[in-house]
Amino acid sequence: MNKQKKNDLFSLMDERKNFINLDINHVSKINNAKKITKEKIEKNCKISFDNKTPYIIIIIILCIIILILLGIIFSRPNNEVKLVYKEHNEVFYTNKSQSNELKSLFLFKEDKTEIKDKNKIRICYCIDNNSVYPTLVSMTSALENNDKEKNVIIFYLFVSHNFNKKKVEIFDSLKKKYLVKIHYYMIPPRFNRLRKWTWGTATVYFKLYIPLVLPNLERILYLDADTLIYQDLSELFTLDFHGNYAMGYPFHSVKMINRWNKKLVNYINGGVILFNIKKITKDNKDAELLKFALKNHKRLFFLEQDALNLVFFNKTGLLPLKYGIYLFGNITTYRKKVKKELRVHLNETELIDALQKPALLHLAGCFPKVWTNKKYKNCFKDTSVCFKPHKDFYFYANKTDYAEKIIKKYIKKKKT
Repeated sequence: MNKQKKNDLFSLMDERKNFINLDINHVSKINNAKKITKEKIEKNCKISFDNKTPYIIIIIILCIIILILLGIIFSRPNNEVKLVYKEHNEVFYTNKSQSNELKSLFLFKEDKTEIKDKNKIRICYCIDNNSVYPTLVSMTSALENNDKEKNVIIFYLFVSHNFNKKKVEIFDSLKKKYLVKIHYYMIPPRFNRLRKWTWGTATVYFKLYIPLVLPNLERILYLDADTLIYQDLSELFTLDFHGNYAMGYPFHSVKMINRWNKKLVNYINGGVILFNIKKITKDNKDAELLKFALKNHKRLFFLEQDALNLVFFNKTGLLPLKYGIYLFGNITTYRKKVKKELRVHLNETELIDALQKPALLHLAGCFPKVWTNKKYKNCFKDTSVCFKPHKDFYFYANKTDYAEKIIKKYIKKKKT
């Protein structure tokens, strides 16, 4: 630093001292109770130009870092999935873009069999230890009626957290007779404490995890364990969703949903659902399903079924009637009672065809279940004349390796 610059610097400092003196005099005049001494202010203000430079540089660097961090935070896509699972002091948070990590989080047992040059028919069941045999029979009926030359069926089994690992062998026995892949996913007990139906299982809620656990799929068919498949299901995997999140069979007692004060165009049954996974994940409805059910479970009359229809609000389409027709009885029953409850227009020709030649029969609304040897009644107190589900159930049960055990479990011998 040359002599001239030093002189200029000292001149600036002298001017600053003059300003300080003026401020001291001003403050002293207006506030005698709080006098500020000239020496104290000069001591605090004795910061040379050279000593301030490092502080300025540090402040500038910190500001740049803060701006970079803010840019990163606000540029991130809003795809964090919250409230996936919180149990036993474990909290799982994941990012939907990390689909492989999400898959491995729930993966229980993966089938790594490679199958090429086949159309993929993807079906999901949600089960616990009590629904193993009905699920096995339903899977067998699907495999028996599959076009084996063109398609391969891939099953995704969502099992409860306390599922008996030995029962995996029951399902894997299907690989002895059929070309099939079976993946197993374990679902946490998050919904165990929520309200359930009389049979006391939380598996009905498991289907809410399907889009979250399997985000890479385009579509998948969910089936309840009490279903029988009579035809090839290839058509379901070519249907146009028309912008809907899911398609299903129209459900009765739509008036139950009126408690939400929402007008639903189509209220679909939760036992047979074709999920449009691609659209659900794109619109972030996957995490919303779980959060909605957990938040509103006390108001859900039909449990997960209400949650699905309300979250997919008016973006649920209807499947052809032959896929998922109920065990409600004869054509008269449908005409007089079911059509009134469904609140949708049913094509008479299509309805008759579905009753006579169903592609997929849902054994819902009858008590006890048709695999027992007791005479069952459906919810309309009519005995079905269109279907012989008890006979059909054991037709497919006899094609499994566990026919004797199934009969022993469900068929009680009459006392002599």
